[in-house]
Order: sequence, then C-alpha cells, then structure tokens
Amino acid sequence: TDMMTAQALSRSSAEPQAFAQSIYDLQGWFSETGTSYSAPIVSAVSAGMNVPIWVLGSTVNGASIAGQLGLPFSVASHFAPDQLDQAIQVYRDSFSADAPTAQLEKPYVMAGVNVVVADTDAEAQREYTVVEQMFQDIQTGQRRLLQPPVDPAQLGPAGSPMLSIKAVGAPQTVRTQLEEFVERTGADELITVTYTYDPAVGDHSLKLLADAWF
Repeated sequence: TDMMTAQALSRSSAEPQAFAQSIYDLQGWFSETGTSYSAPIVSAVSAGMNVPIWVLGSTVNGASIAGQLGLPFSVASHFAPDQLDQAIQVYRDSFSADAPTAQLEKPYVMAGVNVVVADTDAEAQREYTVVEQMFQDIQTGQRRLLQPPVDPAQLGPAGSPMLSIKAVGAPQTVRTQLEEFVERTGADELITVTYTYDPAVGDHSLKLLADAWF
C-alpha cells in the first residue's frame, strides 16, 4: 500500500503520546467521516460505527493514560492485582473530560474478578483448583490443557498472588465477596472470569452467579 497507510498500520510505539494519538485516530475511523485525525486516511468500513473505546491496563501507567484521555478504564485485576488500588486512584485523579479523546464526563471503572460458584463452598474451592493449576503451569512454563480439579490440599496453602482477586464459594459467599470488592474499589462494572474443566460446571457457576447477583 502507500507509505502513509503502511505507517498507520505498523504503529507499535509504547510512548504515551503515540498511544494517545493512535486512539484519537481510531475514534476518527469510527466517526461519521471515517477519517483519522493525524492523516487523511479514510476507512469506509468503520465509518459511522462509533465504537466505544476502553483502555485495558494493570498498572498506574495505563491508568494514567486512560484518565488523561477521558476514557473508561478496565483493570486486569483478575491476573495482575499488584497495583489495583493505586491504578484506580491514579485513573480517577488524572481523569479529564476535556481531552479531545474523552468519551465520558466522569471516570468509569471495570474490574476483573476470578469467579467460581458452586452449591457449596467446598465444592467451589475444589473446582477453583483448575484455575490454580493453570497458573502454576504458566509460572513453571508447562504447556498443558486445563487439568481436572483436585483436592485443594494437594496444591499447598499458598496460592498464586496473581489470583488474589477472586470470589469462590456458594452463591451467598460469592455475593458477599463481590460486594466487598466493589466497596473496596468503587468499580462501576465487574467482568467475571470463570475457568472450569467441565463446561457444565462452568454453566452452572454462571447461572448461580446470575441468580445470586441480580
């Protein structure tokens, strides 16, 4: 293609200003005219779609960018919880509704939570070992499919710190844990992540969650 379009397609800079410009251009391609703001490149396919844009992050750096751009912020707290509280605070403190990229008048936070719901706490804890084994494999470099649940005692007392944001148990247990998480973070929206070895167990978990939460 032409050099201008090739340059637009190959953007990979990690610089905050370049990232902000890329988002601004995306908004242009989704706008009614379908034209980016930094170059006269028109996208007929995306014109008029007005797709809302989120910033996904897990650190204060990503949070700051989302805030300065006036965009909703999705926190990857379900596997990167270390800077959760600081990131949300930085996002809210840096939020600007006056930025050219702004989609919101005030901050809006979505946070990720690992969730497994079962009929009893003990059953849920056993099913959650599927997730714990998966993260053990990631940390040790093993490449395995999801493994069946095991007795939690087989995995030892210390779970992965990457999985500290979770709600696991019977319906009321999970509801309480999620309410505490919302109280802690002030999250406007939750995105729940459920891994199970048996798809039917996952479906049951989602149904119990829906009944308990709504």
